[in-house]
Amino acid sequence: METNTVIHCELNAEKIVLGTLMTVPGSYSEIAEILTFESFYEPFHQRIFKAISAIKGRGDSADMIAVLREMEKSGQVDVLKLAELTSVFLPTGWMQHAQAVFDAQKRRKLIELGFALVSGQPKSK
Repeated sequence: METNTVIHCELNAEKIVLGTLMTVPGSYSEIAEILTFESFYEPFHQRIFKAISAIKGRGDSADMIAVLREMEKSGQVDVLKLAELTSVFLPTGWMQHAQAVFDAQKRRKLIELGFALVSGQPKSK
């Protein structure tokens, strides 16, 4: 039996959210209310969100340089990809993109649960 799997993700919305987090002061508190690192589909985006969360957890500003330094601690940084994100941001309207990332995560979880139910395999986590 062949299965068609569609991965629900909003990569452009992920980029806008991360770019906004690094460039728009005050955006983190609102975005962090609905998103976690697991909300992001792209592993690099997950690592960026983790770095931003760690920085904000210390009470510091999470601009691109701070995020770069945080990510260098674990050796998991692509400077060009990170720099690209700071050019993709919205000073307003970014919450709709955060919601799109959140919705995509929920769809992925529902699909994962559906596959687990159909296959009879217990869901991990």
